[in-house]
Amino acid sequence: PNRRRWRVGREERHHLVDPRTVLSSASDLAQVTVLAQSAERADVFAKTLYLLGERGAAAFVARHRDLAAVLVRMDGTTRLLGEMEVVDA
Repeated sequence: PNRRRWRVGREERHHLVDPRTVLSSASDLAQVTVLAQSAERADVFAKTLYLLGERGAAAFVARHRDLAAVLVRMDGTTRLLGEMEVVDA
């Protein structure tokens, strides 16, 4: 199970806090993986894209052509952003 979310009463909480609201994240995404020039950049931008949600993440990656990302929606479907090579194993 994903331990990054939990319930407090009827409210769902997330371990990431959105600095715009100072509240637990309310992202429409379940998970984000970012490909970047360094692990540090990938980590920071994965959190950023998660907090922005699917539409905001797509716009962000469109402006930052050195990034690529895999967004996992709440229903488990994925969306690829940016340029990356997909290799079948």
